[in-house]
Amino acid sequence: MEKAVRSSSSISVCLVALAIAVGGCARNAPALPPELGNDEAAIAKAMVAVPQTIKQMSCKQINLEIENLAQHDSYLEEKIQANRGKNQFAGYIAGVLFLPAIFAVDNDDGTKSMLDENQLRRDHLVIAYRAKECPAEN
Repeated sequence: MEKAVRSSSSISVCLVALAIAVGGCARNAPALPPELGNDEAAIAKAMVAVPQTIKQMSCKQINLEIENLAQHDSYLEEKIQANRGKNQFAGYIAGVLFLPAIFAVDNDDGTKSMLDENQLRRDHLVIAYRAKECPAEN
């Protein structure tokens, strides 16, 4: 009986460690940008948070920067995807065979942080684009 209890507690510890590791892989979504609609007052209010460097950009520069951010995001997402298989393997090994294998998991925190920064910058660019009443791109 004592052996069954010990085995059960070992499984519980492994499951908790695996749950923590899997939870660490997830990324919180960045805050949503303000709802602007066609409300000029809302756009003006949102512009307060936009950095001066973005406020000084032309419509063409804003479009180019949004395109560059999209390319950078694709690169970062590919980097995260490349680690996914290794992380899943380490998680399985940690959960089933060898708990310290959990330390082999790379949560890509720096890369995920860059994605969040890119999203905030993109939000600021879109707000500035709206405030400048830039024409829609085809």
